[in-house]
Amino acid sequence: MFSACLNEENNKLFEFYWDQTYCADPWGNSTEGNTGLGLAVEEYLIDQGILGAKVSFSTEEERRQDCFACHCTSGNRIYVQVPFQFRNRILELGFKEAE
Repeated sequence: MFSACLNEENNKLFEFYWDQTYCADPWGNSTEGNTGLGLAVEEYLIDQGILGAKVSFSTEEERRQDCFACHCTSGNRIYVQVPFQFRNRILELGFKEAE
């Protein structure tokens, strides 16, 4: 019974986010809009050993910084859902746990 609970926990997806910057994100910048960005994030996560990630986006103008330096946030928030076993790794990469 206990192992069944562990399997359920491993299959559950946990959500994290990254506030996109103008040019300081580890997967680089995509000129292909959200489709290209989503693929770039997925490839980056696979390269980092994180499999089965689901990527989505939200634009929130209040998060946009009025500067254009690389570290300034663009207002786009990248949401990533990953299986439980990758929770610690995605936090190590700098993603934040979604509330």
